[in-house]
Amino acid sequence: MTRIPPRRARTLAALAAGALLITACSTTAGTGSDDAAPDPGTGHLHGLGGDPADSAVYAAGHHGVFRLDGGKVTRVADRYQDTMGFTVTGPSTFLASGHPSPADPDARSPPPGPDPQHGRRPDLADALG
Repeated sequence: MTRIPPRRARTLAALAAGALLITACSTTAGTGSDDAAPDPGTGHLHGLGGDPADSAVYAAGHHGVFRLDGGKVTRVADRYQDTMGFTVTGPSTFLASGHPSPADPDARSPPPGPDPQHGRRPDLADALG
């Protein structure tokens, strides 16, 4: 039988509790305001990690990254990106990958055609020489 060290057991328990909490917060129920769109929550989760700096749990999902601390869930950076990969690499240090939300106005592809600042857009043939 493998014995789990107490600190690791606490971290695993916090991650499990965080997953349950964030799942409970993954709802599309209204916020009570007729003007505001409801927060979609996390969607399905892609990653969980505990920050060794302060023991906060971070949950990365289909609709962003959330910090779970003391029973409070906070969206990180007010972004809604699809965080496909997430890991904690050290105290207050995280790596994430994914793609922006289709609703993010900063995530639009540039329009086809000439670049107004640089003239003609390079294409694959230009890149290959």
